[in-house]
Amino acid sequence: MAAYRESLAMVRPALFLFGLGFGVFTVGGVALLMAVNTAEKAASYLALWSVIQLVSRGLGSPRAACWRDLVKTLTGDVAVATVRCFSWRLLAFFYAFGCCFGGRARLCRHPPARQEQ
Repeated sequence: MAAYRESLAMVRPALFLFGLGFGVFTVGGVALLMAVNTAEKAASYLALWSVIQLVSRGLGSPRAACWRDLVKTLTGDVAVATVRCFSWRLLAFFYAFGCCFGGRARLCRHPPARQEQ
């Protein structure tokens, strides 16, 4: 919306909310990792989680920039290119959410309890 209107007043609060969301996600993820693991395993899982975050953001940002530049070259409009870039991210989020909670992925489901005989 802000890209179409070229409104800096709309961009600043959105950037603040993105930053706040990333901060809450990071703090919540670290707290969850430490809470559900033993002290011996927490360091390994924290390191692995940090590497995954680093790689995913490191690969995602250049891809998004290339996609934005390609769409900008084809359309000649920065606003359309930016909206397309974030639209793909939104679709990817909904796909991942649907896979997790829609029954396609078994990652979010608890394994059946073992019965003693």
